[in-house]
Amino acid sequence: MNLPSNVEAADGGTFGLDLLDLIANREKLIVIDAADIDGPPGFFIKLSHDDLAGQVSSLSLHDVGLVELLAVAKKLKLMPSRIVIFAVKPASIEPGLDLSPSVSAALPLLIRAILDELNSRELL
Repeated sequence: MNLPSNVEAADGGTFGLDLLDLIANREKLIVIDAADIDGPPGFFIKLSHDDLAGQVSSLSLHDVGLVELLAVAKKLKLMPSRIVIFAVKPASIEPGLDLSPSVSAALPLLIRAILDELNSRELL
């Protein structure tokens, strides 16, 4: 897939706070992450940074989650200008690299939503 020249894609894996330099002071940050949300596997929701207010790390399935990463970025005045999170319900939280069939089936809708967000000028 070809992305616009002003868009950078990166796989953050489970690197937690090691991602701080990658997100620091970005104009727009779009995060796609597995999360323990209501819904069937493959279901996803779009959230803003404000939606994470009051959340604890249990939203993320990683040891140091997005909530903590953004809290550190804010404290250090490195927050991206705009943050959009696509939280995707996994079929399993067992370690692995492959997507489940239900999450794979949801990819076309998720990709469309991400591309729409890339082209969006609206504030979430």
